[in-house]
Amino acid sequence: MTNAIHQTTDSARPLGERSERAPDERRSMRESLAALASPWSLVVIAVSIAVGALLRGWNLDGLDQRAGEVLTEERARAPLGTAIESIAMPRNQAPLYFLMLRVVPGGVLEFRLANVVLGVIAIALVFVAIAIVLRSPTIALWSGALFAVSPMAVLLSRIARPYPLLLVLGLAAVIAFFVLLRGHRTRVLWVAFTVLSALAFLTHYSALALILAQAVAIAFRRPLDRAFARAWAISQAVAAVPVVAWAVYTLTAPRESGVGTDVPGPELLTLPRTIGNLALGTAIEWTWWVVPGTVAAAVGLAAGAVWAARRRSSSSEFLLTILLATFLPLITVALLVTPKYSDRYIAIALPALLAILAAGWIRTRLAPVATAGLALVLVTATAVIGVAVLDEDEPRTEWSGAAGVVVEEAGPNDLVVFQRWTTREAFLDAVPEGSELAAPTVVLDEVSGTEDAERAADRVFVVYRNPIEDFHTGGYRAFDPFTPGLAQMSDWLIERRERIEGEDEFVGIRVFQIPGGDIATEPTRAEAGD
Repeated sequence: MTNAIHQTTDSARPLGERSERAPDERRSMRESLAALASPWSLVVIAVSIAVGALLRGWNLDGLDQRAGEVLTEERARAPLGTAIESIAMPRNQAPLYFLMLRVVPGGVLEFRLANVVLGVIAIALVFVAIAIVLRSPTIALWSGALFAVSPMAVLLSRIARPYPLLLVLGLAAVIAFFVLLRGHRTRVLWVAFTVLSALAFLTHYSALALILAQAVAIAFRRPLDRAFARAWAISQAVAAVPVVAWAVYTLTAPRESGVGTDVPGPELLTLPRTIGNLALGTAIEWTWWVVPGTVAAAVGLAAGAVWAARRRSSSSEFLLTILLATFLPLITVALLVTPKYSDRYIAIALPALLAILAAGWIRTRLAPVATAGLALVLVTATAVIGVAVLDEDEPRTEWSGAAGVVVEEAGPNDLVVFQRWTTREAFLDAVPEGSELAAPTVVLDEVSGTEDAERAADRVFVVYRNPIEDFHTGGYRAFDPFTPGLAQMSDWLIERRERIEGEDEFVGIRVFQIPGGDIATEPTRAEAGD
């Protein structure tokens, strides 16, 4: 694949010759896209799409359901009014993805399959988008190949969440914008650009970063086209109306009650760790063999950022701005408003990051060196996500292990306790095929007390999902389930701590066993005056 990519390499110039504005000066969009249709390029694109589709679609049915996917399915199948209220309640989610799933038959597995299809479409769009934005088929081929195996992109396409749709709509809007910016302007294309932008904004609020990035691209365009700038401003104002209306509506919707989660906020190494996750998935697998690829990715990103900043063109500044316009607001909000910082919230910027990484190596003008550096990144990313997918070692909650133990041991006279209905549904979905949970269940959020149910039960099984989510890595941090105030379940457990007879631990879950009967309570530290 690496040799094939350099069949379309930009014509070389001496390293000392000033060529910061290349490849824009050397190729038109039409010529760049035509280069992608060469036999070697088509082989690279076909192999990338095939590998990307395999990684995204591998053993989807074998993944434990995430609590977030339970909520996705509920929104897709509930009456429309109930679904809209559920989406609006957190006040930080856009509605389009969940509403579109209402036309997809089936459940979570079918939703995941739909995301696999969207993920594969996104791979194809990355090739086209980078070829149009930078007019460099070489950078486009490397960017598309890296995106196909990007652990972040693969994992987001394997769960029923809105990010693959966001990438498809965002990439399509970027393609339309740059075609318009470079003079190919028709009424149909303006309408398509406006509609795509509106749909992207309604999929995820992070897509609004495209507005700032496009404004910077227009400002760096020489000569400045004021007529185009006015038309673009009107288009984006129209596109923003639906999402602004939705945001206003969410402010009037009932507020979601707190669930008692403890979320670590950004730290000093948050930004470099995020970049590592986006480029190589280093949060999934960090062992000695990812170090060379990590160094190669860091070198490419540093060189690419310098190249883009020095080039001062509409295309390179667009790529830099989309990164800054997603990273900085997220970190600011995480520090000042809510600590729920997650790498996936920056998914819209992933193609730009990979393009800058590829450009950094390619602008060395030394094809063998560029090939070696980018191949190292490509192989490392493929190995990281390959190990995660094939070994079923993706960051997740190990519902299947917890369900297997409880289903085997709990009888009809026992009781199983959960904190939220989403965790109960994820647990029930993981019950081994051919088995069923014989014991009744109770959800703490839905009852005023459990004492009567406990007295009637022989044993009580408590399924406690770790509330300390690490939104940065997509996993969990160690937690003490008996920390007062950590979650409603913690306070409930503290009252029964002395009676706990058994405990099993799984990824993201603790299962406790308590005898039924009368409850002898133990005061919490707060009640004891600690």
